[in-house]
Amino acid sequence: MDNNKSPTINVKEEDLILAWSVLENITVSLSQIGGTYGHGMDASGNWIDKDAYISMLINLHNYFSKEFCEQIGEARIRLGEYISDEEAEELSQHKIPYWNYKGVKRALGD
Repeated sequence: MDNNKSPTINVKEEDLILAWSVLENITVSLSQIGGTYGHGMDASGNWIDKDAYISMLINLHNYFSKEFCEQIGEARIRLGEYISDEEAEELSQHKIPYWNYKGVKRALGD
């Protein structure tokens, strides 16, 4: 990507550091989660060890703590100050491929 051709804006250093820290955390963690997930399954996509599966779910629950989710939300709010409402809506409605939970079997049923 040629940054010389992209428009630039001034961003507060503390906003940049918070956002980068959150993205760094998520990027490294998703790599670790993917590695753990992949090594826990057989060639058919079934978990080899149910206890390992449960342990991973517990660890994911702990990772996505209230505090971490609040930090993600804070970074989103701060960066949201740098883009227009129209641009934010265009991104959120048409360009961001959110995780689709509809195919996930719910523990309490539907």
